[in-house]
Amino acid sequence: MATLAELRQQFKAGKQTLIDDFLAARPTQAGAQTLLRRLARHVDDTLRGLWTQAGMPEGACLAAVGGYGRGELFPHSDVDVLVLLPDGVEAYQPGPVKTAIEGFITSCWDVGLEIGSSVRTLGECLT
Repeated sequence: MATLAELRQQFKAGKQTLIDDFLAARPTQAGAQTLLRRLARHVDDTLRGLWTQAGMPEGACLAAVGGYGRGELFPHSDVDVLVLLPDGVEAYQPGPVKTAIEGFITSCWDVGLEIGSSVRTLGECLT
């Protein structure tokens, strides 16, 4: 499993490579759309690693929302995510769930993701 420092380096270097490749080519609208999709996939890979390390509770899932959720991530956009928890899981009470969520979100910032996060249960999403 990669360390946080390794994930940060991989994220920063990968993002810069995608941008550099786009700029080195003749920028076109199609090329820009490809860049947005590739940036979103690059963030997907980074978030998977962080999610695994965070030790999230059974049944929790991470959902991309906003532009990122549509698979279009501009180079300087924030990364909007929803941490979705099963009903009955208390995210805001002291304990392992709160610690895991806080650790995950902190790690996102630590690797260089400008994260916009919300934490809800399924029931909260439906009401």
